[in-house]
Amino acid sequence: MESPCPENPANIDPNTGTTRAPTRRLQSFLAITAGGALVGASALIHLHLWASGYRHIPVIGPMFLVQGTVGLAIAVAVITLRKPILALVAGGFLLGTIAGLLTSVWWGIFGFHDSFGAPFALTSLIVEITGVFVLVAASSFNSLTIIGQNRTIFSRRGRDAP
Repeated sequence: MESPCPENPANIDPNTGTTRAPTRRLQSFLAITAGGALVGASALIHLHLWASGYRHIPVIGPMFLVQGTVGLAIAVAVITLRKPILALVAGGFLLGTIAGLLTSVWWGIFGFHDSFGAPFALTSLIVEITGVFVLVAASSFNSLTIIGQNRTIFSRRGRDAP
């Protein structure tokens, strides 16, 4: 990407002495929005399954309802607040959801055995795995943007930037 100002090839803001990172901010914005959307998609899948009959399964039904409602709250928080720590929390939430599905398929959980042939099982797994990777990337983009914004750069005139 070419610097917007040919006299300033490092793209340094003369007022603050910090580097500008528009590409990184855009990447962060897109990644965190996509990550939040994937958490929301996982939550909606679980709410749909709960409404479609999982609500009648002891212990599992309420867990699907909790996953759906908490997932929607996390998705909204990730998208609106855009904090790297929330992206990591959301990724951890999806990892827990993945662990629950895999445990249910491989060994059973609370007396319930699921399978990958169940409605939305593979779709949910793909959405959640993708969500983890996107949210980790979003967190790293966001962290790098914050570091880039707080970095002090010495000016060419010999004065220290604030």
